[in-house]
Amino acid sequence: MEPGRAFNYWVNVICAELIELEVSTVNPARFDASLRQMQLGPIQLNHVYTREAQDVRRTRQAIGRNAKSLYELVYVRSGMLVYRHYGRTFTVGENECVLIDNTEPYAFSSSVGTSGTTLQIPQKWLRSWIARPEEGVAKVISEATPWGGAFLATLRTLGALPSDNLGPGEVISEQVASLLRLAMDPLVDGSDSQKSGRRFREISQLLHSWAHDDTLDPDKVAALAGISKRSLQALLAAAGTTFSKELLSIRLERARRHLDDPRFSRIRVSEIGWRCGFVDASHFARRFTERFGTSPSEYRQRAASRN
Repeated sequence: MEPGRAFNYWVNVICAELIELEVSTVNPARFDASLRQMQLGPIQLNHVYTREAQDVRRTRQAIGRNAKSLYELVYVRSGMLVYRHYGRTFTVGENECVLIDNTEPYAFSSSVGTSGTTLQIPQKWLRSWIARPEEGVAKVISEATPWGGAFLATLRTLGALPSDNLGPGEVISEQVASLLRLAMDPLVDGSDSQKSGRRFREISQLLHSWAHDDTLDPDKVAALAGISKRSLQALLAAAGTTFSKELLSIRLERARRHLDDPRFSRIRVSEIGWRCGFVDASHFARRFTERFGTSPSEYRQRAASRN
């Protein structure tokens, strides 16, 4: 871009391609930045570099104009970000990351020469992996955080590899969600409600791990969790769900991911349903259609045309 035009162009690109923000900088005439994007299943990956320091705000007005409910996972490769979000002020330094809620206002200042990776994650999708992601918002994950090292290494790799060497997007997105969950757990305080949230996440993990088992029932999950069936039902009720509802959701989402994945294209639809815990093919097709508005076979055909 011509000198003096780059900054305004950058702000327009950010608002169009990422999310609506108010951006200012001390030296707009010297502004230099780059943005690379790619889609990883449900997650949009963005590599960002800015030479000049910036002040950025996400306002209530902007939120009202943008109905997308996203979490933004921000990883800093170089430089530093100072945030104000969720009533907290915190710093994200090199090789650290933080989860930001784009449905709530925030502001941050970047240092000179800041680069990093942001992952825009649909809130509904992340809630299928993490019971209460909001509990981990605005809490910095570092090497010192349990599982933080493994998670940050994954984010570092996403920024280092060429897009054609990253691998299947759905697999990467699942890896990100799994490691984020592990890294977020130690950041949650020990109040009763938060302990209950952690316990629910443990139950959810058991359901994810055993969803393929068509004999899975509340008694088996309660035994695996080391609690009574009554306690299991109380935990699920407190989270606004039931055993059957949660298990069905996990199985259907897993089947959808398989139907989306070209590597499963030679596996029959009924076999995919069976692998995901559905004994009866017609029951699987009916439930899938109710959830996604199309039959499993039609969904696969549309996914194949996209790929």
